Amino acid sequence: MRRKFFDVHAAIGSPIAKEALDRIGQLYSVEETIKGAAPDHRRRERQRRSKPIAEALAAWADETVRKLSRKSELASAFRYMRGRWAAIVRCFDDGRLALDNNSAERSLSPAVRST
Repeated sequence: MRRKFFDVHAAIGSPIAKEALDRIGQLYSVEETIKGAAPDHRRRERQRRSKPIAEALAAWADETVRKLSRKSELASAFRYMRGRWAAIVRCFDDGRLALDNNSAERSLSPAVRST
C-alpha cells in the first residue's frame, strides 16, 4: 500500500499522500523496534502500539477519501489500502507474520529477472 501513496506523492507532491506515508511510517517505526523479537512479544507490542496507529490511519483514510475525486490516483490509493485492510492488520494478531510482504517479493525478484 505504501507504494501507491509513494507514487502519487512522487508524481504530484500531494501533501495528503505524504501524510499517508508518514502515518504508514509510524507502523514501520514500531516494527523496527521489535524486529527479531519472539512472536508473542511482537504480537503484544503490535496490539499495544501499532493497532492504535492503524485504527487512526483507517479512520483518517475513510474521512479523507470522501473529499477526493473518485477518479484521482490518490483516491485509488486509499481504496487499494482499504480493500486490503484485513490482510494488512492480520499481523497485529499473529506475531509470526510480517507487516508487509517485502521479503516474499524480494525472494521472487531473482526468478523474475531470469525469465
